[in-house]
Amino acid sequence: MLERIERIQGIGLLHDVNGKPLKLWKAQLIYADNGRGKSTLASILRSAATGDPTLITERKTIDASLAPLVDLTFGSGHKVSFSNGVWSEKRQELLVFDADFVEKNVHSGGIVTPGQRKNLLQFALGSSAVKARATEEETTKLAATANSEVSQITAQLAGFHQGMLLPAFQKLSLDPSAATKIADLQKKIQIANNINNILARPLPDQAPLPTLDLESLFKILNTSLNDIQEDAESIIQKHLQHISKPDIEKWISEGQKFDDSKNCPYCAQSTSETDLIKAYRTHFNKSYEELKQQVSVLERGIQIRASDSVIDAFDVGFSKATAAIAQWISEVNTPSCSFESAKAKELIGALRDLLLNLASSKISKPLEVIGNSTEKSQAQELWCKIIQLMTQANQQIQDSKLLIEKYRTGLASENATLMSQQVIALQLGAVRHSKAVTALFTSLAGAKQNATEAETKKKAARTQLNEQMSAVLSTFQKSINSLLEKFGATFRIEKMDSNFRGGSARSEYGLRLRGMSISLDGTPKFSTVLSEGDKRTLAFAFFCGDCFRRSKSISENRCH
Repeated sequence: MLERIERIQGIGLLHDVNGKPLKLWKAQLIYADNGRGKSTLASILRSAATGDPTLITERKTIDASLAPLVDLTFGSGHKVSFSNGVWSEKRQELLVFDADFVEKNVHSGGIVTPGQRKNLLQFALGSSAVKARATEEETTKLAATANSEVSQITAQLAGFHQGMLLPAFQKLSLDPSAATKIADLQKKIQIANNINNILARPLPDQAPLPTLDLESLFKILNTSLNDIQEDAESIIQKHLQHISKPDIEKWISEGQKFDDSKNCPYCAQSTSETDLIKAYRTHFNKSYEELKQQVSVLERGIQIRASDSVIDAFDVGFSKATAAIAQWISEVNTPSCSFESAKAKELIGALRDLLLNLASSKISKPLEVIGNSTEKSQAQELWCKIIQLMTQANQQIQDSKLLIEKYRTGLASENATLMSQQVIALQLGAVRHSKAVTALFTSLAGAKQNATEAETKKKAARTQLNEQMSAVLSTFQKSINSLLEKFGATFRIEKMDSNFRGGSARSEYGLRLRGMSISLDGTPKFSTVLSEGDKRTLAFAFFCGDCFRRSKSISENRCH
């Protein structure tokens, strides 16, 4: 019990007080006018209870030079002093009920703040849950520290995995061929971004193959007409010159349709042995005329269809195709293309010579069969070799075209965004396995383990504290309501509980007034349902409830 306030110096209006002659009793009334130091005395006692020196230093006497000093005497003459800004010890049995108590623990005006709920819970629990509360606070602090370490390491890692989430970054493997793959992907990305221009490139087409109708040629060479007179032309020319009449040849030609090869339709004489009539039959024979016409153009046709220009024309088409292929060579690995034009010209030269010799013979002897099967086979073999060379070259073009078309088809499925992500993954793979990042992940694993263990301990501590708080608050609620009944209050508190909203433990309770439940945060409001006197009554009930609880647990302590 506090027995004497022996001395107060340099604190507010109490700048030099000697209280040694005044002994305090179980109930002591201190009365004074406003502004005489009652609030200062209450702050001194609260400072002694809490050990908070600021409650005194902030009230240092403004018009004196004396340093703040306090001497208190408790039971058995035990001295407790405040000097040089500190208390010699705390006296927690000292409880002070004043406006500061109300504002700190119960309400401010019409509002009950989270801080007041937290303080009220600590006030209500008192020493009964000190150990559990200290354990919860310590484990909460350790958990916060552990989680902060995880956040710090995670923040350090953030600079290494931009563009990728941390879990995916952590799982990345190191690809030894990453550089090559990145170069290929970047090339594909450039192509994908330029796809329209690429698709506009020409495709190679096979060069058209030349044609040579050897069957028709040898059919002409092998043509022979029956009853054809070799010297028919010279006989008829002499005869026509002898007659020397206009349109005589036309008249003779029209008369041929009446010739039955036996008798003259004009004079009925026999014509079977007449040379001139035989000559007419040869000269005016349509098949003979056609044969002469065909033979006359043999050489020219051979010169055109079997000339070196045939090879040159194919070579131009082939070169055009290879030029188109060259535009794709940077993206498509096509086989090399070549055409043996020199060899083809050598073959077509041999074929041309063979056919011109046969044509020359036919021109000189149009009625004879020219060109045997051996010569025909030789010509066909030469031409087939030429076509084979061209076909081989065209096949090379076609193979390249198929590869290019396959590549073009694949371009439509190329996704530049996806490939960019693949490039990032390959680049980050090397970063992921660098010494610095590996060390950070090792630290992160340890930090996460510590955080998990700390959270587990925090949850266990909170569970234990909750159990104790639930039991204490239930008793505290009954005690407060008993006091409110004795005070004649028309309201009671209900649903007194606690929670950890905001990170630390705080109290929750409601009011019961005229049969209605009223929450601190709802409507109607705490500020309006209670009068100012009711609010003070509630605060005093909280204060007295704690005083009675302490008086039971500490027999030597008394409420002052």
